[in-house]
This record gives sequence, structure tokens and C-alpha cells, in this order.
Amino acid sequence: MRKTRPKGTAIPLGALLEGALTPDLKRGLALADLSLKWDEVVGPLASRSRPLRIEGESLVVVADSPALAQRLKIQAGGVARKIREGWGLSVSGLHLLVGPVATRRKPADPVSRPLPALGGDELARAERTLFPYVEDEKVASALARLMAVYRRRFGEIPPAAEALHPTKE
Repeated sequence: MRKTRPKGTAIPLGALLEGALTPDLKRGLALADLSLKWDEVVGPLASRSRPLRIEGESLVVVADSPALAQRLKIQAGGVARKIREGWGLSVSGLHLLVGPVATRRKPADPVSRPLPALGGDELARAERTLFPYVEDEKVASALARLMAVYRRRFGEIPPAAEALHPTKE
């Protein structure tokens, strides 16, 4: 039997995705997050080491020198515990490799572009298309602005809006 929710309530995205992700995908996402937060696990050693993958119950880590690999090996128990507690990965130890460690670059700052000014005609046309189908006036207004910008840029109605309001010929 399907559970129903009161109209207007949303399901948290995390809860929705939880059921859709396979165990391997969950593990891959946790490993990606661990890689991003590696400095929280090993502190200053993070700049000279990186987690690569999980093999069995071992986290494979590359270190830039044998001395650093030895330091990580000594701390392996604590590192594995932090990973189990913080990311839920079943890691019991580390498998260390010595090799080049790719440096992590800071992402470029996003380019800020001003929103184009919309004419009353463009906005009114988009509002007429959406208002009969969207109950919340603020949501409908925001979608109408988005549709007007889309039309200006691409010169056509978005496919989803076309399904709501087919073009009359």
C-alpha cells in the first residue's frame, strides 16, 4: 500500500536517494567524500598523500615518500577507526603505495553574469502559460521568469512546459 503525504510537503532529497543507490555506489560516494576531507583524517600528512580505492577491507593510499608511508602505517589503526566512524566504510587497515601524489587545485571562482532584463511582454506570456498549472504564485512567478529567459536564450519553449501547455497551431 502506498503511503500518502499531505499536499505541499516534500521528501528530503537524501531520503529519496537513499533507496535508489546501490551499495557500491554508496561506497564510491563515501570514498569520494573521504578523499575531499582527507585532511580531517590524517591532518598535515594529507598534503603528501591521497586515498585511492578500497580493496577488500584495506584503504589503498599513495604517499609521496617511503618515510611518509611508514608514518601512515604506524597510524593505520587510528586512521581506519576514523574512516569507519566518519564515513561508515568497513576499513580495517591501510595498504600503502609510494608514488607521485596529485596536488589538489582550488576550484575556479564562478563567473558572475548579470541576469538579463525581461520585457513585460516576455514575462506576461510565460506567466499565462504557467499560472493555470502552478498553485503557488511565488513559484509560478519564478518559473515564468526562468521560462522567459530560456525562451530569449534558446528561442523555444522548454519541453516540460510544452507538455503542460501545447502550442496551438
